[in-house]
Amino acid sequence: MKKNYRMRKILFILGLLLLPSGCLEYNREWDNFKRIELTIAQIYTLSHTPGFLVFSQMKLPERVNKSVKVRRIFFPNGQQIIEAVMNNEVDIAYLGVSSPLSGWKKNPNYKIIAGTNIGGNAILASKNSGIQSISDLKGKRVGVHAFASPFDILLGAVILPKNNLSIKDIKLRQAKAPELGTRLKEGTLDVVYTFEPWVSRILQDNELNATILLDYNEIWRNGSYPTSVVVARTEFIKKHPELVKEFLRAHVDAVLFANSHPEETKKIVHDEILRLSGKELPMKVIESAFTRVKLTYDPQVDAVMELANFTHQAYPDMLPRIPTKKELFDLSLLNEVLAEKGLPPVKT
Repeated sequence: MKKNYRMRKILFILGLLLLPSGCLEYNREWDNFKRIELTIAQIYTLSHTPGFLVFSQMKLPERVNKSVKVRRIFFPNGQQIIEAVMNNEVDIAYLGVSSPLSGWKKNPNYKIIAGTNIGGNAILASKNSGIQSISDLKGKRVGVHAFASPFDILLGAVILPKNNLSIKDIKLRQAKAPELGTRLKEGTLDVVYTFEPWVSRILQDNELNATILLDYNEIWRNGSYPTSVVVARTEFIKKHPELVKEFLRAHVDAVLFANSHPEETKKIVHDEILRLSGKELPMKVIESAFTRVKLTYDPQVDAVMELANFTHQAYPDMLPRIPTKKELFDLSLLNEVLAEKGLPPVKT
């Protein structure tokens, strides 16, 4: 029995060796075939509203070819997302505008391919601080959620100089975004510069009775600056341009839907955040936040390039050279999608 089994095994191996080379090559290709996987990343934040709509309303997984598997993953912050992009773990990502700049020195294997929103920020003072304006910030404790973010960069480059102050005139402090309101309440911070929904959460805290020193449209460029953008891996764009275009079609549709159906969009975002995270963002916070968060697919190229210049000046070790527009952006597919829809192109 064992002898017969051994003989059959030898004959089987010899048969494989005698097969035409083309058959062997075909078998290898079949064994190595992999279904295309599109991985999209985002954060549970209102500036990433198009990301929620792309899945819940625009049904992206159903719009792509059946040979494509679409998955979405959530991260706690943009820095982790850009690291995942650079490690080829994420193909397309919604993330804060500073993340593509902070990661550019390490491994710029991505391009900004679209925008998500403008505005959404504000500078707030506690009732006990006695601060009435930006000119009162000398010697005060100002909190931001991260150093080397647009918040401390714009403070030093734009906001303070307009009031004859410099970044050295204030006591800059860092705290996680959810902790900024608590720090105001404790009295360990006098002022915070933060983004939605934390702006509205702080304003709606009756114990704080916080006041707005500068709203989003008073900070810089009359409010026409991005807080989030969409990036895609350069290699993924080259290998799968039609798939990236299908994503961008859904993304543009999501922005158009949100701007034409604001009340429905707020309800969708509320329900999606609750369903996906298990945590509720109250509707009254969402209602307030969307008075500042303005959705757009335009990444505001000039504003990003100006922010890159400010970042280079403030943090030359992080951004030793200002990338060119061509190095940082690829808006060709977005503009092709806009042309298909009869919409004007975004500025490149």
